[in-house]
Formats: sequence, C-alpha cells, structure tokens
Amino acid sequence: KSSFLSQQQLETCGEKGTLDEDCVQVGTQLIQLDPYTAWLAVIALPYGAFSGRSALMSTRTDEELDRVQKDASDTHEKWQWIGLALCLLMAVLSLAIGFSIGMLVVRPLRRLGRLMRQLGDMNFKHEGPEFKDLFSGRRSRIDDIRRLQESFCNLSLGVEAFSKFVPDEVVRSFVRGNLKGPGLCVVQREVTIMFADLRDSTTLAEALDQGQLLRVLTRYFSVMTKIIDGFDGVLAEIQGDGLLVFFNAPQDVNRHAEKAVCSALSQQLALRLINKELQGHSSALPKLQVRIGLHTGQVLAGNIGSEKKMKFGCLGD
Repeated sequence: KSSFLSQQQLETCGEKGTLDEDCVQVGTQLIQLDPYTAWLAVIALPYGAFSGRSALMSTRTDEELDRVQKDASDTHEKWQWIGLALCLLMAVLSLAIGFSIGMLVVRPLRRLGRLMRQLGDMNFKHEGPEFKDLFSGRRSRIDDIRRLQESFCNLSLGVEAFSKFVPDEVVRSFVRGNLKGPGLCVVQREVTIMFADLRDSTTLAEALDQGQLLRVLTRYFSVMTKIIDGFDGVLAEIQGDGLLVFFNAPQDVNRHAEKAVCSALSQQLALRLINKELQGHSSALPKLQVRIGLHTGQVLAGNIGSEKKMKFGCLGD
C-alpha cells in the first residue's frame, strides 16, 4: 500500500462506489533490472488527472459528432431542396421549350391548312395576312416547314395560272380530289351550251391595229366573263373572238336554260355600255355587235381528248 494514501480515503472511495476529486488512482509498472533484481514503479495521482481530460475529450468528441451529424443533416436537406428546385426548373424549361417548338411547328402548319382550304375554294386573293407573309418572303425557321411553305406558294401560283386556262370548277374538283383523276372521264347530263362571237370580226381586225384590237377584245372578254360567272356559267374556251360557255356542267345548276337566256340578254345590254366606253376613247373605233346561240340537250360532259392532251368539253348533237 502507498504510504501517503490514508485508509480513510480508500475506504471512502470504496464505500461511496464513486470516483470524485478526493479519490486517487494508482498505477504500477514492473521494471526488470537483471534476473535477480526488479523495481516496482508505483504512481498515485488524483483520479481527475486521468478522468477529467478523458471526460473532456469525450464531451468534445460527442459535441463534434453532434455538430457533424447536424451539418450533414442540414447539408442533406439543403441539397434535397436544391434538387427539388432544379427538377421544377427543368420541368418549367422543358414546358417552355416544348411550347415554343410547338408554336414554331403548329402555327405555320395551321396557316398552311387555312391557305389550302382557300386554295380549294379557288380563292386567290392575296389580301390576307397569311398570304402576305408567305408571298413577301417570310418563312419558318424550320427547314421542313419552310420547304412546305415554298411548295405551297408555287402550287398556289400554278393553280391560279391553271385556272385561267381551265374552268374553275374543273380545277376545284381536281384540287379537292372530287374527280377520279386527270384521265379520260365523261358523264351524260343535260347541258345548255352557249356560243357567242363578234359580228364582222374580220372587218374589226382590219380596221384596228394589233394594240387596239387587243385592248378591245380584252375589255369585251372581261365584261362578258363576269356576266357569265354571275349566272353560274362555265367559260370553257375562248375561240378567237368567240366564247364557248356551258351551263349545268361540270357542276349542277338549277334552271340552267333560264340562266343561260338571262346571261345572253345581259351580254347584249352590257355591249351597249362597252361601245359607249370605246367611243369615248376614240370615235374611230367601230361598234361591237355580238351573236349568241343557245341550245339545251343531252351530252357527254367531262375530260375528252387523248391520253397525253385533253380538255374539259361536251360531246352531243
């Protein structure tokens, strides 16, 4: 036993069963000097000298662990919120990009759809904003849609030019797909046929130079064509100075014979106004006189001709 440890201190520590500042802790170490000699080193120190630092280190370690766990939890929660915010941001950006791309694709296609319907109705007025945008050169930034727009412009111009040589109803039927195709095809139906030509056209051609003759015929044909259209007639051909007109072909026309007669009378009345207009420009111009013939009967109406060249016409008595 250590000589400086009182029996009371040892008994007090033993009786209390606790270790406080009145207790000491003893440590021993055997030191072998030689085979016959050994020293026993005994160290007695207050218990707090060992346990105080250990408890302090333990406390600090626990506090550090708590702090690290809290920081890790805060960091985890922070990155969860950041991840959620990024997901929401990506979703919003995806919707915005999808909507923008959709508008870039859908809007031009819708405009083309409206223009195709107008083209199907043979509406060649380029006054709408869609027509103005396309024909002014404004195109979509998407290559495929831009090529569609360019193709539509070429198609529109081609159909418009084609309709000047072929009856509008025939062109409209082809555009809408109502006809079986551009092949030979005729149907039997009752048709009123009108043929109108200028009287003494040879004398008229000799009296006028080429420029004057062209202006006179253009004015005459323009007025007569509007009258024919107003009575649902179809101008099939312009034969020199004559007009070949069908009523009830290719489309159905109610009371087509009556409308043909009314059209003929209107042309005669309009010719008076044309002569006044021409005389106002030059008194040397001769007066125009028109001869009109009408006939109603059963014919074969449709595409007639050869496999390579054909026209819309009627065959019958």
